[in-house]
Amino acid sequence: MKFIISVSICGLLFCTLNREASAQVYNGSVSAATGGTGRAAVSAGDSSFLNPATLPYLRGYYFYSLVGSKELGVGFSDNTPEALVPAAFSYYQRDSLKDFKLSIADFLGRKWTAGISAHYYQVVQAERSINHINGDVAFAYAPMPRLGFGLVFYNVTGETKDFPQAYKVYPQVGLGTNYIMQDFFRLRADVLSDINNSFARLTSMFGFESYLNKWMLLRFGYRDENSTRRQLATAGFGFDLPRFKLNYAYEGEVQDSSDSRHSVDLAVPF
Repeated sequence: MKFIISVSICGLLFCTLNREASAQVYNGSVSAATGGTGRAAVSAGDSSFLNPATLPYLRGYYFYSLVGSKELGVGFSDNTPEALVPAAFSYYQRDSLKDFKLSIADFLGRKWTAGISAHYYQVVQAERSINHINGDVAFAYAPMPRLGFGLVFYNVTGETKDFPQAYKVYPQVGLGTNYIMQDFFRLRADVLSDINNSFARLTSMFGFESYLNKWMLLRFGYRDENSTRRQLATAGFGFDLPRFKLNYAYEGEVQDSSDSRHSVDLAVPF
């Protein structure tokens, strides 16, 4: 049995949510340090948020939590031999927006996996509750052990038209790839469409991670958000130790150093 506990801490002048987050509301420190990539990678803090089709590669039980500036999130995933299919449940809250999410996934043959997520969005303002049901459809393909691809259709039932503008979610498409070189160097690259599946202004993301030694990883990344005209440089490190895993990430806007985000994930296996 294995449990993963993660805590995200936001700091400096203020904490900014990933502004591509109309598709997925949270990504962990591994993804954040590598430019927001991860749709073709496997990480306990990111799989159910970025690409549920990667859940079959998470073995055992995982519990993770997020605490930040006006943010709260918890999640649990189960991929044990007793489970009918790999599944995850998560809850996320940012200000007045709440997102209850259930994901399931499984293998389609040896190299393909598929997953779906059901969202129940809720916004409560002035004692009025506005609800919306949506879903994600995701695929992952691993033609060889060192190479993977991911494709995710976020919020496929359409935008939340009745929600306040600050909390609207829209359909988007994400595509990612992941390549491991020599077991110590990983390259990542993702693209994300603009809202309503527009490809006129793509968000492009690049990142890499490398083992400095047996236990420590170094990560860098870059994200170009054409829809918001923001460019972010990212960096971080991780400790992959037998008793716990610790990941740190920094995201900073290139032209405005005050627009930054720090996050820390702590993972403890049992």
